[in-house]
Amino acid sequence: MGRVSAIVALTASVSAAAVLASCRVGYELTDSDALAADSPGGTTSTGTFGTTAAGGTGAADAAASTGANGGSGTGGDSGAGGDSITITELSGLGGTSSSSTNGAADGIGGSGGESSHSGGVGGSDATGGSDSAEGSGGSGAREGSDATDGTDGTDGTDGTDGTDATGGSGGSGSVTPLEHCDELRKLDAPPVLDGDLEPRMVLETPALVGWNGDLDEAPAGNSLRFAAGWYDTGLYFYVEVSDPERNPAPTNDHVWRGDSIEIYVDHDAVFAEPETYDDPGTFQFVVGAPETASEPATRADVYAVFDLERAWTTTSWVSLPTENGYRIEAFVAAADLGLSSWTLTPDAAVGFDLGQNVSFPLGETGDQENRAGQWFLKVRDPATGDVTDYPYAASDVFCTPTLLGP
Repeated sequence: MGRVSAIVALTASVSAAAVLASCRVGYELTDSDALAADSPGGTTSTGTFGTTAAGGTGAADAAASTGANGGSGTGGDSGAGGDSITITELSGLGGTSSSSTNGAADGIGGSGGESSHSGGVGGSDATGGSDSAEGSGGSGAREGSDATDGTDGTDGTDGTDGTDATGGSGGSGSVTPLEHCDELRKLDAPPVLDGDLEPRMVLETPALVGWNGDLDEAPAGNSLRFAAGWYDTGLYFYVEVSDPERNPAPTNDHVWRGDSIEIYVDHDAVFAEPETYDDPGTFQFVVGAPETASEPATRADVYAVFDLERAWTTTSWVSLPTENGYRIEAFVAAADLGLSSWTLTPDAAVGFDLGQNVSFPLGETGDQENRAGQWFLKVRDPATGDVTDYPYAASDVFCTPTLLGP
């Protein structure tokens, strides 16, 4: 999103195209070869293992429970009850593990062990109670296979692994990945901007395109994955950035001249002419990376093409440091787009794009201070070599996803 503080009045001898090119400090007028710096794509979401519970002991045969989180089988009249072990709730990108307690009273065969996994990772082998029900399969996208009956005095047969699933943080069950440029899933409730991915949202790892800057390619180790969704009153974004060295812009400089994320939003996917944005209805939001490893970022700006409009209020976004970079969570509502109201409904279309500003390593600078260059989720294809190839100058290059129903 390169830009200078204002588009200086045109002199009589300089063409309008040259002025627009200079607004991005020149180097971003790249040819189509500059659009080839892609990073590996794919969808990633990781579940978190649950805990295996131990069953009690009993004397008589019991039938194995079936399905997710195996139930307790009743045994004979003798045998001490098993110890109680509670599988507590675990949160992960993949989902939430179930909570259940094993154990048995005196004289009743203990319940078979069970395993539970977040996000659909296959369950671990359960420990079957002697003379009791066997462990069930892990709870993934699908239930584990039925366990077989245990014989007197022998352990139950292990349950089979569940099928992998992908789910949002705090969600449950399986969530199907999607291409965010094509479709956006609805949130279950208004988002809480705390830096944690909202339930049922799925992270996508895009191949970023359109690299341009002082370096021929992005510094090693820089990438992002993201999720986007919608609620009745706006669009939701979560961006997780891998960056070996956070190096945001100096506090007296533009936010985009250092490590930062750019979020572009158009309210109805009906775009203005290139080099203009809908006014109101289309804006670019630039959120800076945190300066330290312990404190959130405090700076974000709003742009319309090359014009700095205002600072973006911190009630609409959060930017937090991570061990290997930073993460941003934001919600763009009507007021952020200059609209008096904005109500989203299933099957409607919106426009959005993302950009990542990548800094030099700490201690190095270039023509644009800390920023070494930038790349995007989507640019014009095929490229024309003009500034309007990029979303900061032309909204018609944005993604135009359809809003999915609940």
